[in-house]
Amino acid sequence: MGEFVSFYPTDSCALLKATQQARKALIHIDRFDDRTMWHDQESFYAATKAVIRLRRAGSGTRCNWMIWKMLSAFGITDVSVKVHGSRNNISQAKAMMNAFLRMQTA
Repeated sequence: MGEFVSFYPTDSCALLKATQQARKALIHIDRFDDRTMWHDQESFYAATKAVIRLRRAGSGTRCNWMIWKMLSAFGITDVSVKVHGSRNNISQAKAMMNAFLRMQTA
């Protein structure tokens, strides 16, 4: 998954440019047991703090809608995410991307 924010006068142009830039910045996420993250972690971006906890197999994902969309895009289930501080959608997305990039595998 890649991320990019674009500011253009028209929506269609901004979407096209953001999509092109995101394709250039794709990242790969390793998953534990092909379903979840490797460990609990906390991630920060600006005034947003995301606390990610693992859940037992088959228990599902418990988080807000926007983070659920990000986790399902990566195929990650069985985690719980609580957001503290600012609940700005862009800050939440960047905090989660920081968590994905800093995740250490075994």
